[in-house]
Amino acid sequence: MQARTKHHIKGIDVSHWQGEISWEQVRKDGVAYVFIKATEGKTFVDPMLAKHSNGAEEAGLLLGYYHFARFSNKREAVAEARHFTKAINGLKAHLPLVLDLETGNGVAKEDLSKAALTFLDTVKSEAKHDVMLYTFTNFARRHLTSLLKYVPLWIAHYGVTQPKNNGIWNKWSVFQYTSEGQINGIKGHVDINLMEPSLMERCSKAETITGATDNQIPETPFYKMKQGETFWDLERKWHLPHGTLETLNPDMNPKLLKVGQKVKRPASIEGTKSRNYIIKSGDTFWELEKRHGWEHGTLKQLNPDLDTRKLQIGARILIP
Repeated sequence: MQARTKHHIKGIDVSHWQGEISWEQVRKDGVAYVFIKATEGKTFVDPMLAKHSNGAEEAGLLLGYYHFARFSNKREAVAEARHFTKAINGLKAHLPLVLDLETGNGVAKEDLSKAALTFLDTVKSEAKHDVMLYTFTNFARRHLTSLLKYVPLWIAHYGVTQPKNNGIWNKWSVFQYTSEGQINGIKGHVDINLMEPSLMERCSKAETITGATDNQIPETPFYKMKQGETFWDLERKWHLPHGTLETLNPDMNPKLLKVGQKVKRPASIEGTKSRNYIIKSGDTFWELEKRHGWEHGTLKQLNPDLDTRKLQIGARILIP
């Protein structure tokens, strides 16, 4: 994973434990953004959610919200996701909506990862907003699987300038490097984070969250199979980890798919947009993947018709 540098952008995350905050002082201390705790489990709403959100917005900080997970299965994950989106309904957010996952509850890592993906897909579907996963290096290594590898990562690893290997991700979007930070306007300690400038650039505009309501039934996204398609084809097309569609459709036999058959797919691909990049002198797919921390083979999947040995300067390719 990349090391922190002077180019990364400072921010904080807060909850009711920080109490009253002087947000103008926080901004003047060089803080550009804040992730605010919204909910925990299926019922808890942070009592300072609205006050923190209003104060940070008035001070001009970029806003994000997070949910502390307590779920043990996919059913509970859906309930917690709906509780989260209901609590932040109508609030403005610039940054991704975050699943804070740091309790395993004795659940097998495969089952916990499936539940986490279900939570993120439900939030993405209901809130129509990007999502992110927060976790610790050791927790990821011990309790999570590569099913989550394409979810943007907010990693926590204290006392280091470069997070250690977590076994799943090779690049972070946000790095929480201490829980004992000192920021003007906040009494006591606070978590301090660094953000990749590229994420900051994409999050400059606020969106009003449209969350769950009491009468709302979550919409499940489906896809109709076409002639010759397989789960593997669709996973490559949508840049999903192998096995995702079989996990979402446990009652279907991948070898007996029919044309027109409806299959459940992650809601998160609805908002996935590939960007364009112009090939420059000396560029190779391998070099670009290494530079940006993308998994080897990503660019070939997005550009299957290009000969990687004959890239032309000025050619336009798709990137994640």
